[in-house]
Amino acid sequence: MNLLTKIQKIIDAINEFFGKFASYLIIIIMLIGTLEVVSRYFFNRPTIWAWGINVQLFAFVVIMSGAASYRNGYFINVEVFYNRFPIRLKLVVNVLTFMFASALCSVLIWQGWIAFFLAWQTNEHYTSYFQAPSYPVKFLVPLGGFLLLMQSINELIRPFLSRKSGKCGKDQ
Repeated sequence: MNLLTKIQKIIDAINEFFGKFASYLIIIIMLIGTLEVVSRYFFNRPTIWAWGINVQLFAFVVIMSGAASYRNGYFINVEVFYNRFPIRLKLVVNVLTFMFASALCSVLIWQGWIAFFLAWQTNEHYTSYFQAPSYPVKFLVPLGGFLLLMQSINELIRPFLSRKSGKCGKDQ
């Protein structure tokens, strides 16, 4: 196994870990929501933290599961056309997709880092009663963009590494 294949496997494993971790957070979000409903309507004692925590956890789920979704082929594509393309055209489409994805990820990393750094520097907090710091969630944007960029690179080079097999993209 060459170095490039090892790096691909590491990136896949990291993104798969975050994807699975995010999927388990959905259960925690549901439990916190249920706890809030029960405490509010049955005991007339609402919490001040449940909504804020759930928003932050859901932000983690959405942002950090993007790369795992891309890895597992859950993003939308037009398979009606793509599956009929010859291998070389599929490679061209993959390169074009990578160019757009890398531009998007670069903007997410760049602007997300600026937003995180400003929030961290000013010790920004949410305006809810709970007043949790906002910079941990804002850090997820550049991190998620970076993981998505790494997965995009993986998906770009994967067909080239398996070109001898005559398969491309999802066909592998």
